[in-house]
Amino acid sequence: MKKKGIMISLIVSLFLISGLSIWLYSTIRSPLAAEGEDARSVALNHDLLTTVSDVSHYYGGDSYWVLEGTNDDGEDQLLFLHEDYEESDEYYLLSPHEGVEKSEMVDTVSQELNVTSFESIRLGVENGQPVYEFTYVTNGSRVFYYTLFETGAYLKSYSIHTAA
Repeated sequence: MKKKGIMISLIVSLFLISGLSIWLYSTIRSPLAAEGEDARSVALNHDLLTTVSDVSHYYGGDSYWVLEGTNDDGEDQLLFLHEDYEESDEYYLLSPHEGVEKSEMVDTVSQELNVTSFESIRLGVENGQPVYEFTYVTNGSRVFYYTLFETGAYLKSYSIHTAA
């Protein structure tokens, strides 16, 4: 009887912790999701894009929303919208063809750095230039490696030592 009570307590505790974790995650993410919808609205209402298929957030020297969509002619576009667009009016609107393809950059950076897999590959803006940000872990460090979107040229990199 005592074992059954302990088992029930553990199961109830597990459900409570899981529920609390999901609620906490949703609560933390909801402002970011709302801001993403605001970025989508800005892009559509200011006629920067006609449709928006994807929205992501980039944290760098400045924060940007990166939106993938199409223009009036149905051509694919990438919009790099400054997080404070309403105040700064800063954005970059490019065709994906104006930059190096993601798959080509992955191959190039993988070979140059001898990296077999990346944690993430994101578009963003650094020093006023659209970039690819490659993140990977090697030798106990998380490495951030940046290349220019338009040329594929190396921009910068840095690493953060992670606990072993």
